Amino acid sequence: GHVIFFASPGYGKTVFLSTLLLGLCARNSVRNLNAYILDFGNSALLPMKALPHVADYITYDDTEKQAKLWRLLAGEMRERKQLMSAAMAQNFEIYNQTAGEKLKAILVMIDNYDVVKELGIDEGFFVQLARDGANLGIYLAITASRSNVVKYALMN
Repeated sequence: GHVIFFASPGYGKTVFLSTLLLGLCARNSVRNLNAYILDFGNSALLPMKALPHVADYITYDDTEKQAKLWRLLAGEMRERKQLMSAAMAQNFEIYNQTAGEKLKAILVMIDNYDVVKELGIDEGFFVQLARDGANLGIYLAITASRSNVVKYALMN
């Protein structure tokens, strides 16, 4: 599922994301997992870019890459909904158990969600990803310094 980690600066938010990603990469092959890193913090996740599982590493000033990622994820969600509907599968796990060609899990990691509003990023997209993504095999891992920066709908 999804995870949000709240902590004060200097209390291990980036270390948490690094540990999460490294653990998932150790247990899954590249055929089974892709990760997108949105590093809005101090670029401490930059070394993770070298992992074969990491499809893209995006910083706060890469607005073009951000827009491409939103389009890619929206298209992926549409495609997965169609595939699961055609296969009459209720979710990602059931689809992968019954389908001939398995889908990859997708992890979207956002370090320092606090700046999302400042950057003018549509938070509604993250809410939609959280709502529909888990059933489709698209998961969010978010860190933030304060709980009030994350929309209540996203936290639910």
